[in-house]
Amino acid sequence: MANFKKSSQLREHAESQLGIDVMIPVIEKDLWCLDQVIDSVKRFVRHPIGRVFIVAPASVESKLSHLDVDFVFEEDLMPETESFSYQVGAADRRGWLRQQLMKLNLQVLTERPCLVIDADTVFVSPISYESNGLITHLVSDERHLPYRQAYRRLVGVLPVSRMSFVAHGMLFEPEKLISLQERLEHKTGSTWANAIISATDRTVLSGFSEYETYGNFVRVVEPGKYASQYWWNLALPRAKGIGLNDLINAHGGRYYTVSRHSHAQA
Repeated sequence: MANFKKSSQLREHAESQLGIDVMIPVIEKDLWCLDQVIDSVKRFVRHPIGRVFIVAPASVESKLSHLDVDFVFEEDLMPETESFSYQVGAADRRGWLRQQLMKLNLQVLTERPCLVIDADTVFVSPISYESNGLITHLVSDERHLPYRQAYRRLVGVLPVSRMSFVAHGMLFEPEKLISLQERLEHKTGSTWANAIISATDRTVLSGFSEYETYGNFVRVVEPGKYASQYWWNLALPRAKGIGLNDLINAHGGRYYTVSRHSHAQA
């Protein structure tokens, strides 16, 4: 990864003509920075942007009335699954896994390529996810063995990429999601969502990754269509007094994104 990082310095991204939609899954604790996330997408993502979907519990809908977005109830996007438990110590991880299943089901919302962004991540530099006909996936140093093991259990082969696709966002193509779902159902004899639940190592906090699974799968289905770019992400503690312009002034030009995770709260 070090060599790839060295050869993939932050670069200028030309405007892409590929029209996309955007989806941001949100829960209550993310609302404080959601306006910044949406603003950053509109300022820095170099694509014609159609609809912005906010996927969230019904309990937060009234708090988003000031935003020009399409609100999607979680239950309307969540695929049908058997009841399951995912408890690791004191942590109930069912909601975390359910959110990943919703992302992998976004073809019910749109037929356009859809950029999924984690709700704690803002853009601070221009970026595009397509160039010269190739879809670009950001890649990171976030290699996590349970993600790769889950992929092997699901698909039956080792991941093809030595790099990680866990980069707090990804451009998904709906037709590729359908292909992935069909592959999982053919391989396991189960619904694709139940197959993922069964393949997830639920003895660890993070036992499955939608980004890792999708990124490796599409490179098998159509290997010549995709390019990789180092993610250049900066993780910071949450500090509610810092605005988007502050982050841009401090970190723009050196990073594509800044993430402020709740687990790193100051």
